[in-house]
Amino acid sequence: MDRNKEYFSHLKDKDMQFQIELRDDGKYATKGVGTISFESDLGNSLNFRDVLYVPSLKKNLVLVDTLENKGYDVSLAEVRVTSST
Repeated sequence: MDRNKEYFSHLKDKDMQFQIELRDDGKYATKGVGTISFESDLGNSLNFRDVLYVPSLKKNLVLVDTLENKGYDVSLAEVRVTSST
């Protein structure tokens, strides 16, 4: 799910007649569906199809289960932040 319309390489604007409900108890209207294309850190071109356009989201969301069901291998890395003070 993405809130930034400019990230879509293809977008079909339409009221999807359903809302996304998140753990913050907010309900977010889906306003379209499309494709987002970008380059990975390894230089590979990635095209995610059927991405929901949800303009009122506070942050973009990626559902790992959905990616895995579409055949992607998902690897998450732990990031540690240390203070220099």
